[in-house]
Amino acid sequence: MTTRCKTWLGLMLAAYALIFASSVFNTLRATQNASASWINVAFNLAVVFGIAVVLFMKKRVGFYLFCILNAAAYVVNVFFMGNNIFLCMAYAVLPPFITWYFLKTEHNWENLK
Repeated sequence: MTTRCKTWLGLMLAAYALIFASSVFNTLRATQNASASWINVAFNLAVVFGIAVVLFMKKRVGFYLFCILNAAAYVVNVFFMGNNIFLCMAYAVLPPFITWYFLKTEHNWENLK
C-alpha cells in the first residue's frame, strides 16, 4: 500500500474516531430520537472498524463494510434523525469515493486480500 493511501486511511480513521466520540457524547445528552442516535453510534463504530480492517489487516471486506455502513448511516441520519439531506449525502458519498480512488488508481486494490 502506498504512502498516500496509508495517509488518507489514517486521516479517515482519526476523523471517524472523532465522529464516533462526538456521536456518543451527543447521544448521551439527547432527549429525542435516542434509539436512532444509538443506531448511529453503532454505525460509526463499525465504520471505524471497517477502516481499521483496510488499513491494518489489508482486507477488501473493510472497504465494503465502510461503503455499506456509510449508506446505512445516510438513511438513518436523513429519515430518522431529520438531518440535512445534502450534508448527509456528502458525508455518505465523498469519503468512500476518495478512498476507492486511492485504492484503485495506485494499484493498492491488488495488494488487498
